[in-house]
Amino acid sequence: MLFHIAFWAGCFLLSGESHVLAQATVCKDPGMINLLTAVRRSGPNPAVMEQVTEQAGARKDGEKPSVLSKEALEQYCERISRDRSWLFFTQSRYGKMKIRMCGVYTHGSTLFFLLRVSNRSPLDYEVDSVRFFIDEAPRTLIQWLTKTPPVRTPFHPKIIPLRPVFVYDSLTSVKAYGRGLCVLAFPRFTLPRGRRLFIEITERNGGRLLCVTASNFVLERARFI
Repeated sequence: MLFHIAFWAGCFLLSGESHVLAQATVCKDPGMINLLTAVRRSGPNPAVMEQVTEQAGARKDGEKPSVLSKEALEQYCERISRDRSWLFFTQSRYGKMKIRMCGVYTHGSTLFFLLRVSNRSPLDYEVDSVRFFIDEAPRTLIQWLTKTPPVRTPFHPKIIPLRPVFVYDSLTSVKAYGRGLCVLAFPRFTLPRGRRLFIEITERNGGRLLCVTASNFVLERARFI
């Protein structure tokens, strides 16, 4: 009987020491290792626990958001421009012009969008503007038949324009029977309920308007770069 009690007591002590070592290995901070060891050995001491919480909170508050430099943004955009297309349902046509969102990528607090424009007509396409904005999602056929009003939230305006922080290989024109590519970087964002992301390209002295939309389904599947 005494042998069994001694055996289980030893197992309990070994598990406690291994738990402390595991915590110490994760944090890799000598000060935090000492505090964790003190907490484990002394039990739930309020003073020690308060010190651990203050140190963890100070470290968390002291962290700065990852802001990419211009050189890093250009490097990531160049890498994205060489990537293969992996989005096949985010595209739109107007006559013989086609716009396609080929991929969405993320790094830190930045979202990258890869756009390709194809021109299969004998006329050059002079780009006037490339616009990103958030608007109400188009009504579906069921909503139109049942006369369901669109979802509106009082906390968001109807149209929210988005401005890129970096543009790589900006589209100025797409030659006849040619293609153009563009990578735009934005601060990370998501879409409210009932909203969609609209990407709109207008033609200078022309009426060929290109527009493609994306939902949170696309944004939440952004690839790490």
